Amino acid sequence: MFEYYLLSDSQYSGLIVRKNKSTRAEFYYDKIKNKWLFIGIMNRYFGPESDQFEMYKEITEQEVLEAIK
Repeated sequence: MFEYYLLSDSQYSGLIVRKNKSTRAEFYYDKIKNKWLFIGIMNRYFGPESDQFEMYKEITEQEVLEAIK
């Protein structure tokens, strides 16, 4: 099972991140390579002391599938 996030800060705006709920591993979708690649980034968006705190939108798997077509 996965959670999906669309980042909205200036550096990573538009980046889609997939987080595995059981392992907590994070991946971003690379449109050029058409595959998910490992990344460890979401702690920046969950920590209230971060400049990027809450600069994301949780999205559905269907929204992800539409965005990566």
